[in-house]
Amino acid sequence: MDTFLRLGFAQEDRAFVSVGLDTGINFTGLIPGRPADVLGIGFIYARISRDFAQAQPDRPRWGYESVIEVTVKIAFAPWLSVQPDVQVILHPGGSTALPDATVVGIRIDVLF
Repeated sequence: MDTFLRLGFAQEDRAFVSVGLDTGINFTGLIPGRPADVLGIGFIYARISRDFAQAQPDRPRWGYESVIEVTVKIAFAPWLSVQPDVQVILHPGGSTALPDATVVGIRIDVLF
């Protein structure tokens, strides 16, 4: 199991994002007989700076963006893995002007 946490701050009058947080956890080998598979769960939070939000004509719409992510890396061989990924994005771009979004992707790694 691996975990990570990062927290950052920026001055409200100079940055678009004033507080950023990302954290997650990776579980390796959860399924017996599959020691190289990895399940990952992550979370990101970015607060839009108050100075930026107050300068916008639609000020109440600005606040934060968050992302919840779940991914599984499936190792078929030491040289081949497939990694589907699902992300749910709340307040894309930091504003409620856009609807929340779901993003589905896949990554294929081939080592040679």
